[in-house]
Amino acid sequence: MVVDIDGTLLDSNSNLHPKTIATIKKVQKKGILVTLATGRTFRSTCTIAKLLGIKIPVICYNGAYISSIGQPPLYTFPISRGKIKPIIKILEENNYYIKFYADDCLYVQEAIEETYLFSKIHKVPFIEVGKGKLSHLNKDPLKIVVYDTPERIKSALEMFKPLKDEFTFIIENDNFEVNSKNITKAVAVELLCNYLGISMDQVMAFGDGVNDVEMVESVGVGIAVENAIPLLKEKVDFITSSNDKLGVARMLEKIFLDDS
Repeated sequence: MVVDIDGTLLDSNSNLHPKTIATIKKVQKKGILVTLATGRTFRSTCTIAKLLGIKIPVICYNGAYISSIGQPPLYTFPISRGKIKPIIKILEENNYYIKFYADDCLYVQEAIEETYLFSKIHKVPFIEVGKGKLSHLNKDPLKIVVYDTPERIKSALEMFKPLKDEFTFIIENDNFEVNSKNITKAVAVELLCNYLGISMDQVMAFGDGVNDVEMVESVGVGIAVENAIPLLKEKVDFITSSNDKLGVARMLEKIFLDDS
């Protein structure tokens, strides 16, 4: 079983309900393997995985990093800094807010309110490198995220057009995420299944957002929470209650724990 974190497992205040923890632990006791698939950093994901008692590798950075707690990564797919550097430089010159993830840490030019809030909620440290200095970092990022107004986001995506086949994009109204080419949660789930010796048909996946669509389509059973985007709801087999109404826990109880 694979579960997205934000908007799916956690409520709208980024809280993990005790009932959800207890339910997932009960499911694991029945022999069901459980993991997380998220855009979050590894360290942030591990905090939640520990609460849930997850023992198998977790999927982070939208599929770019797969690892167990306290172990070297099973798979890692960073973006080549040589390919991304020219784009980051142009984004910097045009005053975009860029989040650069490397070494399981967040790098920004200068911290803004979103940086502090993100760091607090996700428990991820950040480093300010200075205006125009992200493009000079000698690191291969696992992911970058660009934020701005919808109009400027469209303009930023135009900058990527010449290299659009070199990256994977997750596009939303006021931001977009960039990963290495052909890296998605779905690809990562398949890699993890191969590692564990199980088929994709044996997998159940829960999600709510753009980066979950391919994942819920590719597994045996796809489930959306009620608050999911319309596109995802069209692709799944079942829809459960919203993340604020313990949708994941309720569906698991119905499928695995209902003895009636």
